[in-house]
Amino acid sequence: MLSAGLSGAAVYVGMIRGQSQNRLHIVAESPDQARGQFIAAMERERADRDLATATQTADAAVAGLTEDGPVKLLNTEREHLRKPITKAEREVDKWQQAVEAFTEHRETHRAEQEEHETSVVTAETNAEQTLAGVTQPLIEQATADGDDYLTARSTLREAETAHRAAGRLKKRTTARTLNEATTNHRAA
Repeated sequence: MLSAGLSGAAVYVGMIRGQSQNRLHIVAESPDQARGQFIAAMERERADRDLATATQTADAAVAGLTEDGPVKLLNTEREHLRKPITKAEREVDKWQQAVEAFTEHRETHRAEQEEHETSVVTAETNAEQTLAGVTQPLIEQATADGDDYLTARSTLREAETAHRAAGRLKKRTTARTLNEATTNHRAA
């Protein structure tokens, strides 16, 4: 059965396979139309192309490669695109260098920050030790001075009370004791 999908090679192979007879069925309105379909099928995709067909195919392929063909247009477009591409590549390089510089700065700052944090911890520890070393003796001294003051004040009050309650004979002794207590209180 001849159809539009059969090539000349397929028709040939089908026609030589029969041993006693070969029939090719063609659906057409007239014998002339059937003959035309047969001829068209035999000319479709022939495996053995002649020299003229091969030359035409080669000429068509080469025509695109000549200076006046599509290659010239392609080369012109390439040149137009080469400049922006080169500029874009330079911009990419510049930004990559910036990224590398920022990364390097970040690492430097991170190291400096760690160093500063270590210094702060060390300084705080030293300050606490120094404060403890300085304040502890001051606290002890202030406590002793406070105790001395309270004792001196208590002694002064007792001396004042004793001086007021003393009779005439004891007034001189209590006055001396009161003067000593007043002096000690002022000193404290």
